[in-house]
Amino acid sequence: MTAAPIVVDVEDEVHDMGEFLLLMAKERAAKQGVFAKTVCHIGNVRKEIKKAVLKYGASFVVLGSPVGNEGAKSAFQMAGLQAFASEIKKETGAIVLIV
Repeated sequence: MTAAPIVVDVEDEVHDMGEFLLLMAKERAAKQGVFAKTVCHIGNVRKEIKKAVLKYGASFVVLGSPVGNEGAKSAFQMAGLQAFASEIKKETGAIVLIV
């Protein structure tokens, strides 16, 4: 259990980290001549990705594959990530690539 103000601080930190990572990705894309628009949503990852695909009319979604040490905890194991990719395609029509 934790105090509510600490949860808010963590949420803000995670949001700021997400914004930073998206900015880095956008800059890398620009160096390759690719225009990228980034958005950062707060909420359930699975729901927010699908909502964003529909909201912004995305036709292509790229998901990063889980990496780490053998047996390391991950929010997505590969089988779960593949199932999620199938959900995205089924519910939005977008092409999904796992890299």
